[in-house]
Amino acid sequence: VALAAVQQETVISWSVEQSDNLTQGPASGGMESRRRGKEGERNGSAVGGTERTPESREEAKKLRKELKEKYAKEKRISDAIRWIAVVAVLILAVAGLYYYLAYYRPSLTASAASKPKPAEGGDKPRTKDKSPKSDAKTGKSSKTDAKAAKKKRDDGSKKDEKASSKQTSAADKKSADKTAAPKTKSKPAASDAEKAQKSKKSKDSKTTKGSKAKAEGGQQTGGAKASKKPPTTFNDPGRKNYSVRENGVLREELNLEKIRLLRRPVSPSDPDRPYIVQVLSGDNLLRDERWSTALEKFNEILKMFPASPRAIYGKAVALENLAREKKSNKLMDTAIDFYQKAGMETFQAKEDLKIASLMRLADLSSEQSQHQLSLKALEKLQEIRGRSYTIDNKIGLAHLAAGSNKKAKTHFLKVAEEYPENLFAKAHVGFILFLEKRYEEALPLLLEGIHRDASIKTNAKFYLYAGECLMRLNRMEEAFAIYGEAVSLDLIPSVWQRSLYNEPGLTARGWWSVEETGYQLALERIEKALGNITEETISLIDSEKGTFPDGSTQFVLISNGKKNARNCDLAPTTCALIESFPAALTCRRGETKFTIFPPRTHVQPHVGLTNSRLEVVVGLRLSKGLRIRVAEESRVLQDGQMVILDDSFEQELWYEGGEPGVVMVMDVWHPDLSEPAIRKQASLS
Repeated sequence: VALAAVQQETVISWSVEQSDNLTQGPASGGMESRRRGKEGERNGSAVGGTERTPESREEAKKLRKELKEKYAKEKRISDAIRWIAVVAVLILAVAGLYYYLAYYRPSLTASAASKPKPAEGGDKPRTKDKSPKSDAKTGKSSKTDAKAAKKKRDDGSKKDEKASSKQTSAADKKSADKTAAPKTKSKPAASDAEKAQKSKKSKDSKTTKGSKAKAEGGQQTGGAKASKKPPTTFNDPGRKNYSVRENGVLREELNLEKIRLLRRPVSPSDPDRPYIVQVLSGDNLLRDERWSTALEKFNEILKMFPASPRAIYGKAVALENLAREKKSNKLMDTAIDFYQKAGMETFQAKEDLKIASLMRLADLSSEQSQHQLSLKALEKLQEIRGRSYTIDNKIGLAHLAAGSNKKAKTHFLKVAEEYPENLFAKAHVGFILFLEKRYEEALPLLLEGIHRDASIKTNAKFYLYAGECLMRLNRMEEAFAIYGEAVSLDLIPSVWQRSLYNEPGLTARGWWSVEETGYQLALERIEKALGNITEETISLIDSEKGTFPDGSTQFVLISNGKKNARNCDLAPTTCALIESFPAALTCRRGETKFTIFPPRTHVQPHVGLTNSRLEVVVGLRLSKGLRIRVAEESRVLQDGQMVILDDSFEQELWYEGGEPGVVMVMDVWHPDLSEPAIRKQASLS
């Protein structure tokens, strides 16, 4: 470009010179014009010596002026092009230097650091043999010296082979690889290419077996102990690899088990390339389960490069594991924030890292009851991956968890229509129909899921839903057959005790006496204060509506181990008694409440969620007795009486009174639970 500008400038300059000649006339023109002028003077003719008229001179001056302006303009353009070319060359030079310092050199350092160091006593690089020179005078090469040199090289190669075989056998004893070749007699020395190929195969086999040992979680392989298993945080956070047939093609969805997120190859365009050595160091700390140190390492990287995708993801992993270790909701919320940043806000992140971040974000936010965020993460994941079996099912579950049964039903119906083999979606449609009391429609969908879908078959809830549908349809034998299947799979304790959250080793019986509970003193205090409790409760009931002040038939005082301050202010006597009864006050898996039974009430058969509590029922005002069936035994509760039952067993209630009946219900810890076991019991809400 600069050369073209110079050529253009030369042409314009020549044009200006020609215009000068035209303006100055014969006297100052070129040599040819002056020669013709002189000849004309000698011959007395006007050839070549004719003077220009004023008009022609003005035209020449005008032409000269235009050409000079054009020359000045073109000169400015050519100068600008020259400077642009110079600046471009400088920019390219600086860019090349920056690439070398920022990318090429760190990659060399990382590759050098990742290469295994040679073991002691291993093969040393061979040096060039110093063979004796030929005799220049005689022109003969010393054959004897050549043979000696060859023998020396053969002896050296044999020694190297022996040392290598010793090193290999020692390494095989330490590793999990039992398939090492047996010792044989000395063989001829192998070439360098064959040795390299054998070494590569050996490393590949060790790597494969090492990964198998890690996947088996520390089990022994081939009689040798497997290496320490890595934390599961770097594998796919999803539970299974689900597949679905779309357009006749079997597609594996969310198969991320083998993706090494932080250790994948670093491309030249990878934003983490300048800091890959530090990232790998943080990854090693995570693999060693040193969460705090790893967190500090990733914080250092983020100070240098705040937008590092791998450092953000690594920090989220460290925070999640620290939160579980310290049982800290605050740390878990911070981990959720960083997973959200890695999956949704870091645009430079690669697709696999975004997918893993969004999966963890969906699962953790669901655990923390942030269902809208979980739904948002799943929808974003679907944008990246497209429609899939697993994501479709998770979106439906997120709608259910958020309390949007209508949206969940619409979603699952759409999925079941598009993918008829998705029995998971069909079973959840059946569950929603069960909640809508459409038992005949729900039953076939629930039974199909139980008998054909692996994930539904191992979920006790669907056996209970199917059994209750059959009971509502008065098909009792079939219902207990379904419960029997669940018992045979160890999903529920028995056909009568069908609770879902169970502690092993607790005494299991439907009815309990006061003495069997060990809570005699506290329960006796409550019995003595029944008059005050009844009076306090009746004063809270609206006699016309037959409800409590908030319009409901239940008045909760304690829920999941926490007092309801507003309601306790309205019932101070009862709350004071409960505060002196720790087994009821701290019961995080139950409630203490007043309940109103409308006249002629029948409560259908049902079971509680857990066997870790007992239920104390106190009759406050019952015009007719309240009949309670627990499993196969029934008892009648009267005014001023107290019964204790285990509500993990099936129970059914009948109240035949003509006026509303009022009882107090207290959930207390199962007496067989120790203090450490009680501390581990989490709320079920």
